[in-house]
Amino acid sequence: MINVIERKVEGKHNMETCEDAIVLTPHFVAVIDGSTSKTTFRHYHGASNGRMAMTIIKNYIEREAEANMTIDSFCRGVTSYINQIYRVSQNLRRMEQHPEERLTASVAIYSCERKEVWMIGDCQAIVDQVYYNNDKPDEAVIAAKRSQLIKQGVAPSEARRLIEPMLVRSVIGGQNKSYAVVDGFPVFMQGVIVIPAHSEVVLATDGYPFLRSTLAESEETLSQQLRKDPQNIETFLATKGIKEGNSSFDDRAFIRFSVLEYYIM
Repeated sequence: MINVIERKVEGKHNMETCEDAIVLTPHFVAVIDGSTSKTTFRHYHGASNGRMAMTIIKNYIEREAEANMTIDSFCRGVTSYINQIYRVSQNLRRMEQHPEERLTASVAIYSCERKEVWMIGDCQAIVDQVYYNNDKPDEAVIAAKRSQLIKQGVAPSEARRLIEPMLVRSVIGGQNKSYAVVDGFPVFMQGVIVIPAHSEVVLATDGYPFLRSTLAESEETLSQQLRKDPQNIETFLATKGIKEGNSSFDDRAFIRFSVLEYYIM
């Protein structure tokens, strides 16, 4: 049982294209971060691969996930759910060969039955006042390269274009091989973090560069980052910065709850 204290989802551009979500069911609380597409391939016209991945995983948690699931059975179940979509669309063989084109997302999920937080991919959590993250191994190196390019005078859009081959190589070489994500293929279980929870939990996507234990504090640190370093090349290094017309550099989702009783605000 849980008590939801506060929550927020906001798209970097708008909610129609937002790739992040919060899921609340009687048995699970989750944040989902659909991965930004790194190629031009799209599974569905009119929606990004990241938004589709988020929507599919949200549907799985709401409709299919069983209360007594373990982390292992959850990963098997959500993997099978997405894999079946590849089969129906006749894209399975292509997805086997091109992990950079898969429907991919990171998930941080709390199991009410198990009283555990499961971190699959690079979402964040604060569990009983302890901070946890699950960053991709190559992300810091690629972000540092982008920062270097921009400091050398390369335009941010061009710097992003120049690092995209590095991002694709990282996915091909590491996705569910050296780091875990949900993508319709077996999850790299050594890259999954399981955390027992006893009192209070914050789950968030990586749209918050400096996660804090309250929504107000997390929003304030984000606002400071956007004011002082909007391209994320100084105080916080990232593979993308804010684009013209957007309110932030990434979509974001935040939920804080206590693990005492269940109540949805």
